[in-house]
Amino acid sequence: MTTEDFDWDQFYTATRHRQPREIFTEGLAYVPDHLPREAIEVGFGAGNEVIKLLELQWQVMAIDAEEHAAEILRSRVADQSRLMIVVSRYEDVTFQECSFVHAGFSLPFCQPAVFPQVWSSLTKSIRSDGIFCGQLFGVEDAWKNNVKMNFHSKPQVEKLLENFDIIKLDETKGRQKSATGGEKYWHFFNIIAKKH
Repeated sequence: MTTEDFDWDQFYTATRHRQPREIFTEGLAYVPDHLPREAIEVGFGAGNEVIKLLELQWQVMAIDAEEHAAEILRSRVADQSRLMIVVSRYEDVTFQECSFVHAGFSLPFCQPAVFPQVWSSLTKSIRSDGIFCGQLFGVEDAWKNNVKMNFHSKPQVEKLLENFDIIKLDETKGRQKSATGGEKYWHFFNIIAKKH
């Protein structure tokens, strides 16, 4: 499976009924009670984590580059008063101040030239004691030769998290199926980190 083969519509269909990602649920539990319930979901896909945040009475800024993802999310949320949907490339977004960011397998799809800007803007938006959780791809991932994506070594990931206390930084390598049923060699980091 290559990124060129990736079918986003198939991905939305395949993931629409899954439970929120484990890293999301775990990361959310670390948000201190004193912080405002304001979150950013980066690359919301079928919207499962957004819907969970809304059920828990969070305000959510939900960002995705695909208009079809936005259409799906709008169709799934009856009361959108606490939801802001932004259809945009990440580098064109002005991130709102928040207490929680979830970026589930989304940030690797930033082009390398804009990733530093996106990462800086996104992490600056997180309040002190707020939580970042999500994934970054490692340098051994099967998609590593795709020049439109970004990949990091573990020391590089640790450098990116220098303004955070690292709660979890797990590295995964190996062949696994994707959400749409294809198989690839994965190399990624599961991250939960608390902003200084």
